[in-house]
Amino acid sequence: MPNDCLIPYRICENSGFTHCLSMGCPSLTISRNMNLGAILEDKWNQVLQVLKKGGTESKSLKVVLTLPALKMMNEDYGYALDLLMSIFAQHNCYFILQSSYDRGQLMTYTKGIINKSKVLEYDDHVEPWFDFMKTVDFVVSYRIHGSMAAISNGVPAVI
Repeated sequence: MPNDCLIPYRICENSGFTHCLSMGCPSLTISRNMNLGAILEDKWNQVLQVLKKGGTESKSLKVVLTLPALKMMNEDYGYALDLLMSIFAQHNCYFILQSSYDRGQLMTYTKGIINKSKVLEYDDHVEPWFDFMKTVDFVVSYRIHGSMAAISNGVPAVI
């Protein structure tokens, strides 16, 4: 068993539970909403309906994009950014930065065409990040934690 799995396993074991299996990132359990699956399904269907209509209504979708955990010199970075920029061109999008190098790479790659108010960074401040996530319709993320911030707040995401 990997070391990062041992802590939750030992907590369970110390609590008298002998059949434990670590299911991954603890952020999976941040939401205490017992209806989270239904909420995500409803919001996903709302997003799909807007996308099917297209036009100006589709432009109003508030979408968060998170960057890949890649350095710009990686050949896959351009492909990833091109995909995100095609989404950015079609909707009301915000980039949420998760690494110290994200801002510089994003601005360099996009030649500064993105309004700085559309680029957000929360450092280690989870509450404001989660508060913002509650205001969006959808998340497209190259990173698991960017999508978990959405999902735990009832916002559908694609990783």
